[in-house]
Amino acid sequence: MNKKIIISCLLIISLITMMMIYKNNTMDKATDAIDKAADAIEINVEGFEIKYIPQNRSLTVEDFQNIELGVSIDEIEEKIGEPDVWLGSGILHPVYILDDGRAVACYFSQFYTCKDLKELIVYKGNNVDYVLKEK
Repeated sequence: MNKKIIISCLLIISLITMMMIYKNNTMDKATDAIDKAADAIEINVEGFEIKYIPQNRSLTVEDFQNIELGVSIDEIEEKIGEPDVWLGSGILHPVYILDDGRAVACYFSQFYTCKDLKELIVYKGNNVDYVLKEK
């Protein structure tokens, strides 16, 4: 019995290790691609240094004024497109970079599923510029 438990534990540890190595390699490749991109832009938002490749769109604060509180990330993406980056440490939230270099961060009540938008905050660098919408 003890031998089966030990073998099972070692197998689980091996699988977890392999998954972590795969995830790190995948993230490293994505980061390398952004680092090598000629059109990559670097800004600071919420204390994070972000390097991203701008999407083919033009966003202003006015684009977010039509977003209703209570919507999901899917509904936001239908109107505005995919976020430029996802930020956070542990719990991630979508962030859109505006044409003027500011950023709009979306915060959800149901943060794991990104449903029920509760707040839109405009950042200028690492500082809150103002709260655009909140419940």
